[in-house]
Amino acid sequence: MQAAGQAAVYDPGANIDVATGLTVPKFDQARDEFSEAARRNPAHADAHAGLGFVRAIQKASAEAQREASLALFHEGDNFVILHNVACTYAVLSEIDKDQKQQHQDAAIDYLRPAVKLCRDTGYADIEVGNVEWDKALEKLRDVPDFWERIGVKGQKE
Repeated sequence: MQAAGQAAVYDPGANIDVATGLTVPKFDQARDEFSEAARRNPAHADAHAGLGFVRAIQKASAEAQREASLALFHEGDNFVILHNVACTYAVLSEIDKDQKQQHQDAAIDYLRPAVKLCRDTGYADIEVGNVEWDKALEKLRDVPDFWERIGVKGQKE
């Protein structure tokens, strides 16, 4: 998930986010803070996207998807929101093995317009860079034809 230059890491076998050093209680705190922001401003897309990501890490798949949908409803034309929703689905693909393919496809489907939005404004390298370094997307990058599917040609597979 993209936030303040830090990549989020999801490790299903650990209770800590390696990149940020957040422990499970910190995820609870993040959940509470994002929830409060969304309560105060129900149209706060960043709050919904952040809450969706945290709920995915906390294995609350239905809530994660609901928050991702709300983020997209409010700002589906924002490449940061699209990127962060893609991160939510990338995490879901790791924890919800029965729907792994569907979640991977959804993540890719949200990254594609994020790349296109940046390209259309002359800043395609920004989102491509975000995709390259974001730890939440690490396993997703291993999907066959990943780079082509998000609209980036010539990227290493």
